[in-house]
Amino acid sequence: MDSGNDSFGERRYSEHLISAGNIVLGVYRFIKLKLPDGWVVRKSEIPPEIVYTSEINGVSYVAEGISYNYISHVLGDEGFQLKISCRKRSSVDESEILKRLKGRVTGTSSVSSHRSYFYIGEKKFGVFRKRSFNYAKVVFFCDVTRRLFEVEILGTGSIDHLRSILKAIESSQCHEL
Repeated sequence: MDSGNDSFGERRYSEHLISAGNIVLGVYRFIKLKLPDGWVVRKSEIPPEIVYTSEINGVSYVAEGISYNYISHVLGDEGFQLKISCRKRSSVDESEILKRLKGRVTGTSSVSSHRSYFYIGEKKFGVFRKRSFNYAKVVFFCDVTRRLFEVEILGTGSIDHLRSILKAIESSQCHEL
C-alpha cells in the first residue's frame, strides 16, 4: 500500500469537492473532502438531497441535506460507500454529537479546526446481522456555517485503509478559510 508520504515524510492528500446543484440554481457545497493520494470520489446512483441552502461570504452551502458517493482506490482493488449529511443548527452540544454516534466513540480529533468525534469498527447488516462491513463515522459541528456534519464510510475495504481515509478527512474543509 502507498503510505501517502512524499520523500520528506509529509502526507499527500487529494481534494474532492462534494457538491450538488443544477444549471438554474448553481452549485452548493457540502464539503471539500481530502483523501489520501490514490483514492477518488465517484458519484452514486442515488442523487443528493438538499433541504436548505445558505450563502456565506459569497459561497453557497448545503445547509441541510445528504450526499451519497463512493470512495475507491484508483487501482480498483478496494472501495467504500460514502454518506455525508449535514443539518442546520444554531449550536450543538457534546451530548447531541455523542447521540449521533450512539455512544460508540473510538476517539476525538478535529476537522477544519472543529472538534470531531469518531467511531471506527464493524457494522453488521442483514436479517440476522450476519454480514459485517468495516465502518467509520465522524461527527462534528461547524460554527461558521452552522451545520452538524455526519460523515459515514462503509465497505469491505481494509480497516487500515479506513484509518488512512479518516486521517485525511481531518484536513477537509467544511467552509472557506
